[in-house]
Amino acid sequence: MKICANRSHKITLLVIVSVLMMLAVLVPSTFAYEGVSIQIPALGVETSVTEFQLNGRSWNINPWEGGIGHLQGTGWFDAGGNIALGGHSWMPNNTPGIFANLHTVHAGDEVIVSVNGEQRHYQVSNVTSVSMYDLSVLYPIEGEQITLITCDAASFDPNSSLYQQRVIVTAQRIS
Repeated sequence: MKICANRSHKITLLVIVSVLMMLAVLVPSTFAYEGVSIQIPALGVETSVTEFQLNGRSWNINPWEGGIGHLQGTGWFDAGGNIALGGHSWMPNNTPGIFANLHTVHAGDEVIVSVNGEQRHYQVSNVTSVSMYDLSVLYPIEGEQITLITCDAASFDPNSSLYQQRVIVTAQRIS
């Protein structure tokens, strides 16, 4: 009897662990990176940075996510590279998202990132719009830059309910 009970418990435990592992893969979480925040004075934005997990060929960004998220798989602070941070331009209830005015940023504007209390300053070098299919703006680079990305509100196609363009702001680290 003891052997059967132990085997039954082992099978039950195995099933529970398997379900939890599947949920961890199927239900990506969004969490704040401890100690990482961003300020974009030109937009009046100051918020913590969360993670947008890579889900197959795209990032899992909750339509109601109101903040700024790091696109998993792109560069990261202290590791260098192309650090991609995304946010919504418009929310599902037709109110402005955190990056609604990202297109108004200009070359020379400042972006400040705080990593564990250390401030890092970046200067905007380019503001452009690219096709929703153009992922080259997220490719790895030498050095360190921030790439801010959002949907271009002017490119919304009501027939497909998709934004056809993305606003891209790149900023180079200056200190």
